[in-house]
Amino acid sequence: MGWIKGEGEIEDSYKISKIAAHVPDLVVYSTLTNDIPYAENFHGVLLFADVSGFTNLTEKFSLSSKKGYGADELTRTLNSYIGEIVSHILDAGGDILNYAGDAILALWTVERVQLSEVISLVVKCSLNIQDQCGVRETEVGCQLKVKIGISAGKLSKVIVGDEISQYFVVIGRAVDEVRLAEGLAVASTIILSPNAWELCERDNIAIDPIENERAVKVRYIKREPSFSVEKYQDSIGTSVEHDKVTRECVRRASRLMPNAELEKTLRKYIMKTVLQKIDDDQPLEYLSEMRPATIVFVNMQFKGGESDQEQCMTIHQAAIGIGQQIVKHHGRVNKVFMFDKGCTFLCLFGLPGDKREDESAHALQAAYGVHDLCQKEIRSLKTVSVGVTTGPVFCGVVGHPVRHEYTVIGRKVNLAARLMMHYPGVVSCDSETCYYSKLPAFYFNELPKKAMKGVKNPGVLYQFMANKQQITVGKAPMSVEREEGYPLLGREKEIEVYSSMLKGFLEARAAGHKNYNNVLIYEGPIGYGKSRLLAEVVYRTAKEGVRVISFELAKTDIKQSNYALQTLLAIVMSVQNCKSYAERERVLLSI
Repeated sequence: MGWIKGEGEIEDSYKISKIAAHVPDLVVYSTLTNDIPYAENFHGVLLFADVSGFTNLTEKFSLSSKKGYGADELTRTLNSYIGEIVSHILDAGGDILNYAGDAILALWTVERVQLSEVISLVVKCSLNIQDQCGVRETEVGCQLKVKIGISAGKLSKVIVGDEISQYFVVIGRAVDEVRLAEGLAVASTIILSPNAWELCERDNIAIDPIENERAVKVRYIKREPSFSVEKYQDSIGTSVEHDKVTRECVRRASRLMPNAELEKTLRKYIMKTVLQKIDDDQPLEYLSEMRPATIVFVNMQFKGGESDQEQCMTIHQAAIGIGQQIVKHHGRVNKVFMFDKGCTFLCLFGLPGDKREDESAHALQAAYGVHDLCQKEIRSLKTVSVGVTTGPVFCGVVGHPVRHEYTVIGRKVNLAARLMMHYPGVVSCDSETCYYSKLPAFYFNELPKKAMKGVKNPGVLYQFMANKQQITVGKAPMSVEREEGYPLLGREKEIEVYSSMLKGFLEARAAGHKNYNNVLIYEGPIGYGKSRLLAEVVYRTAKEGVRVISFELAKTDIKQSNYALQTLLAIVMSVQNCKSYAERERVLLSI
């Protein structure tokens, strides 16, 4: 997969180490006896590395002419670059918390008195990354660049979930600061957050101030950090048995001995999609591909002032509810992380084993269910925002041989994240999701255009409004109308069958027969052209002087009893546009 390999890697390890490769040390070496949910305080230093160029890279490789070549080469290029960055972090004793698409969040868990020394260590690590990986040319002409933010301070580990799926989140001021620091950085630079600058060995780190900011830009380090990485690594995971841990072993968790209880716990943090490959002893590169998928980002903004324990309970309640909604609609929760002073869930639809024809509709229904649940049942939330997009993305296992994760990268991933942040308080989606959902047009309201960072020409954007209280009987218009000058092609047989049936009806009516009944059903997959065929049928029938009552039903209408019959009667009686029972009564009495 293009990873940098060394001694003591995954090939010779036990199955538990392959599972642990998908989970950070913060979770691997957690206490197994704690009741969930729980929050645990500690001090640490965070490094946030954001790589630019991945999205363009995915676009380039996805256009490769050789079938299957694009995804394979993309995987090798991604893992070669990310793996090198991660190697620097692991060599410095860092713990990779998660891969958020094209970004890496790493942690050094230390005592309060060690923070200043460890900040120097992390600065040195960051300088090494920029020296070796700051700018990387790729074979398809895309440049990969990395920018880094560093923060430090008090943090809390939050563990939430149920017996089937569990999630971890790191919360605290330092999490917000590291993302703000990274936001101030440009390619090939390193930014220290205000708190990290306050806590660090100031006489050892040369910096440039940033105008109107308390954060600072790192220039260089004057002397080697005094913190002992070897002693730090030796202190990790001492309560768990390992096999042949040598100095060449870059991560102790890659040498875990079999432990049934620990393995059972770690499996709860990994998506079923990945677990199936591990259980079947299949190479994880089989999961790497360019594939159409639907991306759902859910962001929860807190009201403010909550304690760590209160945030823990809120995230736990949300994780249970969101997980149930997503799984019910055949999706997967991929990651949970803190973002922009809120908690974000990344959910995926259309992964291997979960692919469905109507996944966009399922994703929208799940998104609306999540939004409704969070608003009604979680009182400590200020705003719940959901962004949904559909399109080709890179899906695969990204990272280093001893620490990697299943993630998604691509323009549609970026767009979903931007929708979530730029259209707060609603379920927003792109035009592709709207189209492929095949849901009625009145479920969607067009949203005003907004400038979004890194997004060009997003197309028409919509707010999804699937609230059954808002669905009025009779409002089921045809989504496709016949266009003059664009004849229906390739459907001669279907039209011939209908024309014959219509002719029989007209002849029966002319002869005075009142009991001529016939039913014709057109069946076909999505994209077959059924809507255009029906539009042609409506046009030809009306042309013969026959009254046509046309309406279109959606899968969601199954949940409303007798919806088709009610809609038909509403149209026949001309009450389909009535907004109240009183108005409907007046129309009926006037007939």
